[in-house]
This record gives sequence, C-alpha cells and structure tokens, in this order.
Amino acid sequence: TQWQQSLFVQQLMQEKKLKNYTAVHAYIIQEIEKHLTQKGKRIIAWGEVMRGYVSDSVVVMSWKSKAAGNKATKLGKQAIMAPRLYCYFDYPQNIQDKKNGKWMVYTPLKKTYCFTPYSKHLSPQARQFIIGGEAAVWTEHIATEQQLLHQIMPRLAAISEALWSHQKDFKDFERRLQLLLNPQ
Repeated sequence: TQWQQSLFVQQLMQEKKLKNYTAVHAYIIQEIEKHLTQKGKRIIAWGEVMRGYVSDSVVVMSWKSKAAGNKATKLGKQAIMAPRLYCYFDYPQNIQDKKNGKWMVYTPLKKTYCFTPYSKHLSPQARQFIIGGEAAVWTEHIATEQQLLHQIMPRLAAISEALWSHQKDFKDFERRLQLLLNPQ
C-alpha cells in the first residue's frame, strides 16, 4: 500500500510507537477528531474506523454493508446507514446500464425502495443510535448531466420514501412516481 511505501508513515510509526497500519489509521482519526472538536465539529468516518479506536463522538458511515453501523450502535455510537448494495446511485439500475467497475452490482428501483437502515437483529436500544441513511453517487464515471439524472432518478425518490415512510407500498409508489416523472 501507499502507507508501506511512505517514509513519513514509517517515521510516524516509529515516533508514535504504532505497531501496524490499523494503529496508524486510528492515530490519524484521533488527530482529525481533536482538530474538529476544537472547532465545534464532529467527525463522520467510514465504517473502516471500527477496526481501531473510535470515540463516542465519531459518527460511523456504514457504506460497505450494515455491519460496521450495527457494530457501532451495539457499542452506543451513532451510525448513518448507506450500504452500497442499496444506496450507491452510480451503480447501474438495470441490466441495460453499463457497469463501470467489477465491484458494481445492479441496484434496481425496487431494491432501493425496500431499503431500511435498521437490521432485524438489532435491539431497540441499539436502533436508537442509527441517525439515518444516505444515498451516494460517485461521479468519476458519469460524464454528462443527462447520465447523472438517469443514475439518480427515480432512485432518489425511492430512497427518500424508504427512509421517511413507515408504511411501504411499492405498487402505490410506482403509481405516484409516474405523476412525478410525467406531470400533467
């Protein structure tokens, strides 16, 4: 990795007596957190932060799956759920759309609509630490505004309802979606 090749990181590990790269990551997160705390801010860190030290003020962004967020909430830490298999809008919507990376999977409208930030096995106590969900779109493979709109719509409407509604009805959503996409 780049850290293994970095003279700065090697010196930092010796100076701070950091035993491995997980400890380097934790050290950097702690330093960023100190800086932001002095400015009255909180850190939101990707789920990988759960591999090392995590203070109670860190909000965990669970992006690979719900696992890191679930782990965080069980420890009383706040989490935002954004698992890529439901919430990444740069992923293709259907089989006709081009996959721009091997890691991408098809994320159709219904799958996005059925997303819930809560895992069934979480206790009510742990669930209270999930502060929401998020959709993301990474634009390095999106060349035009038209393509961007294709990527986010209508999944943006689906994720909005998925996160705000307690009663889900996909058929009714599809009916209402037509009114949104084709206003009279």
